[in-house]
Amino acid sequence: MKNLSDSLISWTEGARVVVGLDLGDKESRWKAVNTVDGELRDGTVAMTHEAIAQWVLCAPRCRVVMEAGTHAFWVARFLRELGQDAIVVPSDALVRGRRRKNKNDDRDCDGLVALGRDMDHKPVHT
Repeated sequence: MKNLSDSLISWTEGARVVVGLDLGDKESRWKAVNTVDGELRDGTVAMTHEAIAQWVLCAPRCRVVMEAGTHAFWVARFLRELGQDAIVVPSDALVRGRRRKNKNDDRDCDGLVALGRDMDHKPVHT
């Protein structure tokens, strides 16, 4: 698998991209995987409308999964306005019946990508 750290643009044609977005107050961490060829990308995006719009501007339609929280609802609505498939999951969705140890943004992004691929959870209404 290739691992690129740049943006959501320039995926191969026919890419089906799932993004895990771990939201922060000033900056959010993201990881993305093309489910067709396994290509991985990761990075950060500032929590402003302008930065988020630029982040997804030339991207293919992606499934963006994020935990419910302070910024989740406005970010999800904004991503939908930009043509993306934004899904907010309950904050306990990453736990799946067990306590999380060593919580960090990277692991949260991995978990959100996995949820986006499986879609075996009930999204939060936004």
